[in-house]
Amino acid sequence: MSRIYVGSFVKVASNSMGIGSLSAISADKKTVEVTYFHSINKQTSDWFSILDIKSVVLEHQSRCYYYDVEKDEWKMGRALRKLDDEYEVDFPDTYSCYISQKDLFVRCADSTTNPMEVLSILGQETSFFYQRRNSFLQMLIEQRAVASGMTGLISSGIEILPHQVEVIRRVLEDPVPRYLLADEVGMGKTIEAGVILRQKLLDHPNHQAIILAPKYLLTQWEEELTQRCLIDQFPKRIHFAGLESIDNQYNTIPDIIIVDEAHELARKAFSKDPVEQKQYDILKSMCHSAKTLLLLSATPVLNNEWEFLSMLHILAPEQHRLEDIDAFRYKLDKRQEVGKSLLSFREETKSFLIQRRIGNFRILFSEDKLLLSLLDELEISLDSKYEEKRKELIRRIRIHISETYRLHRRMLRNRRDNATSLFQHHRGELPVMEEWDLDERTEELHLILDDYRIESWAAEREVWEDESAVTSPRLSIWRSFLEGVCTDENLLRDLVRIRKEQKLIEDMSEIFSKINLQYIVETPHFEGESEMLDRLLRVLAYPSEMGDKNRLLATMIQHTQKRAQQKKMSPQKIIVFTQHTRVCKQVTQFLKETFGDEAVGGYYMGLNREQIELITTNFRDNSECQILVSDKTGEIGRNFQFADEMIHYDLPFAPNQLEQRIGRLDRIGRNKPFRISVLTGPDAEVNYQWGWHQFLKEGLNIYNDSISSLQFFIDAILPDVLRDLYIHGLPGLEKSIEGMRVKIHDEKVRIAEQQIIDEIDAHEQQANGFFDQLVLHESNPERIQQLLEPWVCEAMRFKKIEKEGRIIYKPAFGTLLPTQHLVALNEQMERPGCFDREIVIKNNNYKLFRLGDPFFDILSEYLRKDDRGQTYAFWRKVKSWTQDTDWLGFRLHYIVEGDLKPLLNLLEVRGLQVDSKVYQRLLDKFFEPTYVEVILDYQGNRVDDELEYLLARPYCDVEDGGTDTSIIKDRLKVIRDIFTTKQWQKVCDLISSQSRQYLYEDPKFIEKCRTKAEVAINHFNYLKVQVEMRKLFEGDSVTYDAFDEEQYEALVQGIKQPKVQLDSAGFIILSGRDLLKSVRRGGTTF
Repeated sequence: MSRIYVGSFVKVASNSMGIGSLSAISADKKTVEVTYFHSINKQTSDWFSILDIKSVVLEHQSRCYYYDVEKDEWKMGRALRKLDDEYEVDFPDTYSCYISQKDLFVRCADSTTNPMEVLSILGQETSFFYQRRNSFLQMLIEQRAVASGMTGLISSGIEILPHQVEVIRRVLEDPVPRYLLADEVGMGKTIEAGVILRQKLLDHPNHQAIILAPKYLLTQWEEELTQRCLIDQFPKRIHFAGLESIDNQYNTIPDIIIVDEAHELARKAFSKDPVEQKQYDILKSMCHSAKTLLLLSATPVLNNEWEFLSMLHILAPEQHRLEDIDAFRYKLDKRQEVGKSLLSFREETKSFLIQRRIGNFRILFSEDKLLLSLLDELEISLDSKYEEKRKELIRRIRIHISETYRLHRRMLRNRRDNATSLFQHHRGELPVMEEWDLDERTEELHLILDDYRIESWAAEREVWEDESAVTSPRLSIWRSFLEGVCTDENLLRDLVRIRKEQKLIEDMSEIFSKINLQYIVETPHFEGESEMLDRLLRVLAYPSEMGDKNRLLATMIQHTQKRAQQKKMSPQKIIVFTQHTRVCKQVTQFLKETFGDEAVGGYYMGLNREQIELITTNFRDNSECQILVSDKTGEIGRNFQFADEMIHYDLPFAPNQLEQRIGRLDRIGRNKPFRISVLTGPDAEVNYQWGWHQFLKEGLNIYNDSISSLQFFIDAILPDVLRDLYIHGLPGLEKSIEGMRVKIHDEKVRIAEQQIIDEIDAHEQQANGFFDQLVLHESNPERIQQLLEPWVCEAMRFKKIEKEGRIIYKPAFGTLLPTQHLVALNEQMERPGCFDREIVIKNNNYKLFRLGDPFFDILSEYLRKDDRGQTYAFWRKVKSWTQDTDWLGFRLHYIVEGDLKPLLNLLEVRGLQVDSKVYQRLLDKFFEPTYVEVILDYQGNRVDDELEYLLARPYCDVEDGGTDTSIIKDRLKVIRDIFTTKQWQKVCDLISSQSRQYLYEDPKFIEKCRTKAEVAINHFNYLKVQVEMRKLFEGDSVTYDAFDEEQYEALVQGIKQPKVQLDSAGFIILSGRDLLKSVRRGGTTF
């Protein structure tokens, strides 16, 4: 421990009070008294163990206070450097001098500056600091207001999209942040989760997070959250783990848990495998203990009740018990009826149908008085002359039903059908390219396999006489052969050999399931099968004369790049998908030999996370790498929206797998169209590859429209489709196509009926206003930069380094930010940033200069601690005034915001701790923080418009061609010549009280508080009604959904009587004379 003595500046390890002054040492030298300086009028002292004390040296430019005994007055200055026991202190009214540290005082950590107190002792500094600080602070308050305190949102490098903003807003304004994010595929659930994660880490610097996802998606999660949500700004606080590896390794439950593809683990709740059941139990235990929980799944609830109930049980165990599956199904059936009525209840619906739906809703919701009242209003307004009112009421009723009777109020879903405008470029924009095989052998192979099908089916005809039969070992064998012929000749050859010899080839177990291989090896041959297998092998024994499938693929790629070159476009990024790892490796090798190693990457099973990241990043960023070949591991979760074309080397017999492939490119945020190309087999009458392609194209319409919401329906009907294909061949498949579109339409209606209640409305009036304000703010990045840089570069003396649109602010000689803040910024200073969101989105390594960025936040934090720029005084010459005209007065700025104190007092009485940041965001939502200006003359009177106009002009020093002169140092005698010390103190006290009283009594202020409180009361009352109606509708109580009326009343109190904090104060003299020509008037007043 360094030497300490009375007068030393010290810190106490056991508290967070910051710097104090050691004022006494006990006789036994075991304890010391430390005095903390809160303000001129308040100092506190306490005793501590001497072992808890650490001596400190004041940082350069630290604000300090000194009491001049001789003059009986306080002075303020800045400590520059220490020499022995003295500090060199720079005072506003003199040059620097050395003062003993025992006579100096430094504000402690919990103190706040009172600008009028500083002004009363003439401690103000140059107006240079005030003007720059004021602009910067107004910008900070404006950003907080437009974002409702969601700094994690505005500081993320993402496009601002209404549906994502609404999801993020709902989660971050909820004191119980436990949500299922159920947007359909491609709508941006990862971004939503990433922004919420960023905000929670900003709110709670000690919180840890874990992201659980399938292991093949972990790299993409880390990459996307780093690029878009800048999670590398939180080192060692975020951990990633594969869903497959969940075990008991987590001794401490992370505060924040995010589970991607949550349905993958949810289905294990009902597994008979003890290992899977244990994994589910571990996940459930972790999630129930987490402070923040986000489950991500696009899985629809229809036809998937068990899995969905399991996810809801993880989210809310008391409300959704696993044993209540029958009750859950009943709830779904009840909601189906509601959805059916709601689906045709829209603004454009004809009045006679609206009238019918009004009757339905009155029966379904007979206890909902609010809804019944709205229905009555709507019925009256069905007359055409009330069209606008009718539309508004329909929208309000839809929102009320959705928000009140959704499956779970913390399940948020956005559907692609309701966000088509956000998909600027999507599947179906360009026609599907269909390429016939060059290989003349494939026509013969398809004919033989058609014969094989007939004989195979005939050999087990009795099996198929049962109309409920949908599969058999022989069907599985034939389907495996079809996969082989549609994918790769070598794969087919190996399958045929296995079947003929009934002996397994080792590496085939990586391609086909164990049961399929068992069928191929163990199922007895039907009569004549051996000869058919020989026919296949004979055809495969000779190479193609016209060129095999790989050569066709190379030709397609060459044509694509040639077209791009002719159109003077950059080389196209092309993804080739195949089902099987072995085929993927073979195709990758062939294309490397054709186009060069640099041009081709392979993404397949068996690569580790680092290899996958290297390959996918190279494909995205390296213009030389134009082709990526992927097996099925690249079909799920990956984001390849930057690619220009996808080629289906084969077509899986699982349509949902193909949907996953297309979903890698067909995603929200695409900024260019993409092409789909399909290798469709031989140009022949019997072509199963073409037939399956037609089923996908004409039956499912998969190349034009997403089937992601139909995944369970597709899985349910697929066995019947394959049965018809096996029994009847291609005509059976054609017959399936005929009725498929009708079935899909009907299923989509059923899904819409079920999901319409769960959809959130991003265009609800309040959400729409919030979004519009946010977009407006983001549309002017130049203004943000103009308000920031004068404070950062001119006042704080950071050096700006700008190159090609990238900006870095670095400390230079004389930078005024204290060392501890610069150390905290050290790692972040090197990362370039930008003010324009569009540029940041296009450049993954840039950060966005907004609140929530470490640089911004540390500057903001220092702004609150340092009083530089909070006080000022200047003389302004008014050229139009006569020489004997003067005006003296004050300009004060208050920060007005919702007050959390009533809520915190309530919680303290209850002995509870809550996330105060959530409630502050709620207050910001209803009472956005504002910066209010009050101008009074020195007698406390309001000023007229003419004076306000004269004072509105920004400060411009006479040395810069202006008419303003700061009143500091030797010019302070101007004030002393007008007022005695006691008179000046009284004037400052008067202005301090009068300005606050004026603000409170201002009719505009009173009306604002009233209207804001009324909006909040209406909102909280509506929440209360929702809770009550939801309980009536569901028939059971909801533990954490209980409405805490006292809490919301406390929040309303903080809106009715907001927190009003003086931020800055200045004394101004307007005069017809120059300052240097003024006449001394000691002890008199104007």
